[in-house]
Amino acid sequence: MLAKREMIIQEILQTERTYCSQLNQIVSDYLVPFRTEGDKLSRKNIDLMFSNIEEINNLNQRILNDMEAAIQSGNSTFGEVFMKLVPFLTLYKQYCANHNQASMLYNTKMETSAKFYYFILKLKEQGAHDLPSLLITPIQRIPRYRLLFEELVKTTPVSHPDYNVCHEALLQIQGIAEYVNESIRDRENQEAIAKVQSSLIGKVPHLWMPNRKFIKEGVLVKLCRREPKRRYFFLFTDIMVYASMLDTTVSNKTQYKYHRLIPLSKCMVKEIDDTEVMQNAFQILSEKKSFMVFAESARDKSDWIEKINESIKQAAKIQFQKQQSKAAVTKQSSSSSVLSEEKKDVEAPEGEKKEEKADDIAPVWVPDKLLKNCMLCSVKFTTINRRHHCRRCGKLVCNACSSQKYKLPNTGTAPVWVP
Repeated sequence: MLAKREMIIQEILQTERTYCSQLNQIVSDYLVPFRTEGDKLSRKNIDLMFSNIEEINNLNQRILNDMEAAIQSGNSTFGEVFMKLVPFLTLYKQYCANHNQASMLYNTKMETSAKFYYFILKLKEQGAHDLPSLLITPIQRIPRYRLLFEELVKTTPVSHPDYNVCHEALLQIQGIAEYVNESIRDRENQEAIAKVQSSLIGKVPHLWMPNRKFIKEGVLVKLCRREPKRRYFFLFTDIMVYASMLDTTVSNKTQYKYHRLIPLSKCMVKEIDDTEVMQNAFQILSEKKSFMVFAESARDKSDWIEKINESIKQAAKIQFQKQQSKAAVTKQSSSSSVLSEEKKDVEAPEGEKKEEKADDIAPVWVPDKLLKNCMLCSVKFTTINRRHHCRRCGKLVCNACSSQKYKLPNTGTAPVWVP
């Protein structure tokens, strides 16, 4: 058991040497040249991109020196050496909190600044490693510490003088590792949203928002007005985007033509029972657009419905919190009578909310080719007596049955045809 403990200690030492070398590369190969070449990146952006990397570098050089000194002197309390510096590992929290912004800055500069782009190429030609790969190493190190110290505790007998210290060091590392893992998840989510953004073409809105998480993507067959069409859907915690897949690719990446973004704060999902001619269908009902879709399988349908409903709950929660914040601001600047009206909007009973939400939902349109007769008077549709969709209920109706126009909550300011 002690032999395995010594192997773990050696692994900690060797990986620490490699890690310190990478930290030195960040400072010497990139940070120092950027400071010297002041026109490539402003001082503010240098601080944003590299954060407190110098402090982390100094800390880990000290950790490495103390580790090597302890091993060379035959000190059996390896954990005690590390434990002295564990409190300083909180420096990593600052670095992790800043890392997403640093990554975004790097990507933006590579795309928009020729000076920055060619300076990076020059540094790489001089032997520097990939900067994004180096910048993420501090975030990867803390989880690595946790794994190594878990093994160290397992291979250290309870009676060993180093056991309690190693165990305490592991607990401290685990607390920091949880924070770091959350930062890693945030980065992965940010990259997923950026990937979706770059794959869409057309008048695409900006998709990245604080607290927005990417949930799921995949093909659903959308029942359109004239015929069913395959659409590619992207689900987030508060919105859903759908598009059509294009035949062309850019840099071997699939491109999609953007169609619509659906806010989920006022959205519902309605499950449709299977029939002989229709399987795996459900409806997506929203304020501006409602339609029926078909999943590839019953399992896929169930997964989509579950995840969309989860996102709807999350979106409604976010919307409610925004309303509360708005009401709080109103409270500071308005009279008590105005505030009471605001509170009614924010704290409306659940039944009232559901009723208001149902009124605002757009109808699902009956497909053009499904019926040959008006759904109200049964008159046959012809070239002259054309079919129309009621904007309130989605039914197919004739000219005579759609002769009136009204303003509806979900159709904007212009009056629309309603029987």
